[in-house]
Amino acid sequence: MKTICLHNFELVRENEILKSENWKLRKENEILKLEHGLAKHENERIRRKYEIVRERLLHIEKNKTTF
Repeated sequence: MKTICLHNFELVRENEILKSENWKLRKENEILKLEHGLAKHENERIRRKYEIVRERLLHIEKNKTTF
């Protein structure tokens, strides 16, 4: 009986450790999701900026006069 109680105590302790690790991983996952969302937003902003510059360059190229 003593061995069973000790084993049960060890399992409870291991379970608590795993719960704690799980909580930390969930928080880290939330942070990574937020960072991913920010990166997507930043990527979209840069892509739009690139498109504007590209359009301006095409416009300049079209309106160039050759001498």
